[in-house]
Amino acid sequence: DDAGDTLSAELVSQPQFGSVSLNSDGSFSYQHDGSENHGDSFTFQVRDSAGALSAVQTVTLTVAPVADAPVAMDDSATTAEDTPVNFSLVANDSDAEDDLVVASAAIVLPASKGTVSITNGIATYTPNSNVTGTDTFTYTVKDAALNTSTAATVTVTITPVNDLPEVQAISLSVDEDTASAVTNVRSLASDVEDTIPTG
Repeated sequence: DDAGDTLSAELVSQPQFGSVSLNSDGSFSYQHDGSENHGDSFTFQVRDSAGALSAVQTVTLTVAPVADAPVAMDDSATTAEDTPVNFSLVANDSDAEDDLVVASAAIVLPASKGTVSITNGIATYTPNSNVTGTDTFTYTVKDAALNTSTAATVTVTITPVNDLPEVQAISLSVDEDTASAVTNVRSLASDVEDTIPTG
């Protein structure tokens, strides 16, 4: 200002992809909103102590891109008792830069009622023998820059199946011209669900 007046900056318009605050020393602070937009701008004016305003000035900002971590989403699957199931872990996962590495999917917390293997983003869950109910495990995935997602949870529902009863082989010996030996066949049979009739 030619008259040597005290000057103050006044914000005219906020940026589209962030926010600006003007500091008392005439500087400004810009906070980007985290989106993938890498160019932004805002406008301001300068006022002198007599109240006169300058022309509106535009500040153009260039935001340097940063590789964001991919996002792993929770998954679910259903399988029958004693039956493995295959399903994709990464089909619903995403990465802002679109460089998700499918083969990077890895288990963090293992399942407790079965085993899990992962090949190129496809999980194979194998329940333990005669186990039913719900099981969970967690996994992460990486992008090409090796940024790792937060862990996602996979829920597997194991539905019951009625197992066939098992009967032990028996061998009986009887004497000629003697009534046949009698044995309790029920006592030789076993069933996981314990549903063999007793009558």
